[in-house]
Amino acid sequence: LNLALQNSWNDLNLLNQLKNSEAIINLSGEPIADKRWSEDQKKEIENSRLNTTFYLMSNLKENNINPKVIINASAIGFYGTSLTKQFDETSPSGNDFLANLCKRWEEAASQKPFFTRLVIFRIGIVLGVNGGALGKMLPIFRLGLGGPIGEGNQWMSWIHIDDLCNLICNALKDKKYNGTFNAVAPKPVKMKEFSSILAKCLNRPNL
Repeated sequence: LNLALQNSWNDLNLLNQLKNSEAIINLSGEPIADKRWSEDQKKEIENSRLNTTFYLMSNLKENNINPKVIINASAIGFYGTSLTKQFDETSPSGNDFLANLCKRWEEAASQKPFFTRLVIFRIGIVLGVNGGALGKMLPIFRLGLGGPIGEGNQWMSWIHIDDLCNLICNALKDKKYNGTFNAVAPKPVKMKEFSSILAKCLNRPNL
């Protein structure tokens, strides 16, 4: 279902699809790294997540639709940023733009139907060759122009796209998944380490 098309909420076909759904996966959201964060772009980033999730939950309850499970995206931006702190699912939210957005996004998801199991994944940087962060890096590194951003000391909490898909599939079936989970690999790396490994794998310099 394309839940980003908010104008189609009154479409009977969409409501019928929702009524016949045992599970809903809501990953809607404007990419955060595609454009400069102007005020208009920040509003688009917010609205594409908050409005879609709000309308989804509102329409489910208004139409007495109770799917067995809803999986809703969030992001590790929930915690803010730090070079020294470690965060787990019990850590408080940060205070920057992304942290406040993730907090509100999760609050919108929590308005789900009463009998529906809710799983929220705070997703890290998703790596896959066909897009996302790695898709943007590969052409530059293949030209021999790659290197860390800034001093490279910032942490990268990442997850491979295959692992994320498997995680979502498991959460659909396994009722033990309930609540909020960090969707990241066990060991984060610093940007300069990731850059060095990527350059080595491509046999290119790390500038």
